[in-house]
Amino acid sequence: AIQENTLDDDSLSLFLRIGTDYISNYYEYAVPLKITNWGESNPELVWPIENRIQLPLELLQTVKQMRNDSMRLDSEFGYSDMYIYSDNNNIVSVTGNPNLGNVKTIMIGVRNPGSGGEKKSAEIWVNELRLSDFNEQGGWAARTQIRLRLADFANLAFAGSMSTVGFGSLEKNISERNLNESQRYNLTASLELGQLFPDNANIKFPMYLSVSESVENPQYNPLDPDILLDASLAAYETEMERDSIRTIVQDYTKIKSINFTNIRKERPAGKNNSRIYDIENFSLSYAYNEVFSRNVNTEYSIRKDYAGGLGYNFNTNPKNIKPFSKFKFLKKGKYLRLIKDFNFYYLPKQFSFRTDFSRFYLETKMRNTSDIDVELPEMYSKLFTMSRIYNMKYDLTRSIKLNFSARNQSIVDEPYGRIDTREERDSILYNIFSFGRPTEYHHNFDVRYTLPISKIPLLSWINSSINYDASYDWRSSSLAAQGFGNTIQNNNSLKLN
Repeated sequence: AIQENTLDDDSLSLFLRIGTDYISNYYEYAVPLKITNWGESNPELVWPIENRIQLPLELLQTVKQMRNDSMRLDSEFGYSDMYIYSDNNNIVSVTGNPNLGNVKTIMIGVRNPGSGGEKKSAEIWVNELRLSDFNEQGGWAARTQIRLRLADFANLAFAGSMSTVGFGSLEKNISERNLNESQRYNLTASLELGQLFPDNANIKFPMYLSVSESVENPQYNPLDPDILLDASLAAYETEMERDSIRTIVQDYTKIKSINFTNIRKERPAGKNNSRIYDIENFSLSYAYNEVFSRNVNTEYSIRKDYAGGLGYNFNTNPKNIKPFSKFKFLKKGKYLRLIKDFNFYYLPKQFSFRTDFSRFYLETKMRNTSDIDVELPEMYSKLFTMSRIYNMKYDLTRSIKLNFSARNQSIVDEPYGRIDTREERDSILYNIFSFGRPTEYHHNFDVRYTLPISKIPLLSWINSSINYDASYDWRSSSLAAQGFGNTIQNNNSLKLN
């Protein structure tokens, strides 16, 4: 209500400001106000229809898209400048980069559009700010699976899925439905390549393959989160430009892997004797995994994992040698039992060796999404380790048993960055054949000796043994702290039972 004959129509305007803040990133919608005559009682005149704000949010998005188009054509026009659009008698303005999906402030105010500093007095009522007409468009989804088995040679599996914008389960509300279109597939194959060899070869050659791909196309442009992606793409003239933007905003991941686990030759059925040089004592494994991804913040990310190992395991039951057991005079004397029972083994009971390597490589390049023209460099992360493990069980006699195990860990140093020159590859090969730079070493040694006291007739009721354990640990200092030396730790124990 405005006092009689003090103001004219459109002397004041009401504005609604929506955005992340009040100053730098907001939309504004301004409506020139119509006056209500003094003493008016007709509801249609007390609340003039012209003063009502019917603001479709799509209008704000359209104006923002027009502002973005103007920025591409005029390099001097930037985000800090206010862009103004006339919606009949109402005014729409955009400042900065507001986002309707991240509204933090709403301001309602009155503006005096007059010039000259003229003072005006009025009473203004604002009521019933509401949001209506949600987008309830639904979507659909599909999933498929296929499995195929080829006797004992291969197992194949394929799985694929797709969902569109607006898809959601029955218990989800509108805000929880999909805001992107996604497509995924996964293909796996498990093969036994040993079936390609003759049956009597006894070759086990398992191989596992996997390829998966995932693509997500957003409904809204992540670089301009309240603008539909289709609207952003329509602003570009050529298909090449549209494809470039579509590639930038996509969330794309592709995974490839191949795995050979425990490749070996098994012993023929019924053959129990083992020789130290048998090929059946060896086993081999190798695995490779690659993950490529990109999204609106990452231009590309490539992760590669390599792992492999060579194992050797020799098990046998060596013959026990008793050099004095056939002497007849030793069999008659009870006190000569110590000599008669003297024995030894000429081969270890078990010997195993394994060497493994693991290499991790990550190359990432972030995408510059700011207005500053700066080329961001690639970032690299690497780790190449090697390990060697030894185990030996040797029964020197039936009463003396010896166990020894050792573990050595080392790092293969690599040049920084991408390996793309012959000199860099040669330096890595040299470090590999040199078994890397040692970082950790551990061994454990124990002896169990059952004392032959029970072989003496007077002490046959006594059983006694001696156990000796010893361990050794060595850790190198980091390259940055070479001057502080390495760490060594010894542990020894002797027990009499």
